[in-house]
Amino acid sequence: MVILDEYERALHFEHKMWNVLTPNLDQKSSTADLVELITHIANEDELEEHIYIYATGSLVYEAIEAGVKSFANALFLEDVKLNEDELLKITRLFDKAKTTPILYICGKTATTELVRKIATASYVRVRSFACEALFDSKEQRIKEVMDMLAKESSA
Repeated sequence: MVILDEYERALHFEHKMWNVLTPNLDQKSSTADLVELITHIANEDELEEHIYIYATGSLVYEAIEAGVKSFANALFLEDVKLNEDELLKITRLFDKAKTTPILYICGKTATTELVRKIATASYVRVRSFACEALFDSKEQRIKEVMDMLAKESSA
C-alpha cells in the first residue's frame, strides 16, 4: 500500500501481510520518480499484482497518475482536491490507458465532481460512497481500507 496523505506525512506501521510505503514527496519529486519507486519495489518483491494506493487531498492527482502508470490494482481516494486542469489531464490519461485501477472515491457525498467526470471516461471502474470519520487515527483508517481492499480482491 502506497500512502500519499496530504495531512499525515510520517505514517509508519505494519498491518497483517501488507507492505506499507510512505514516500516523502517534496517540490523536487516528480510523478515519474514515484512510478519508478513503486514499480521497482513491486518487481523486486514480486508484488506486481498487488499495488494499491491510498491518497488524500492535494496528492490525489499524483496518486491517480502514478497508479495508472504503475499499473496499480486500486486507488482509495479521500478528501479529493482537484482543479479543472487536473481533471482534464486525468480524463485524458484514463482514455489513453490500456488498463486502469479501480477507483474507490470516498467523500462526504457520494456524487463528487471527480466521480461525474471520471465515470464518463472510457472504461474506468469507479466505486463511490459516503465516508464517515469513524476512526480514532489515520493509521486505523488506512488499516480499515486495507482490510476492505483485501476482501474486494479475494472475492
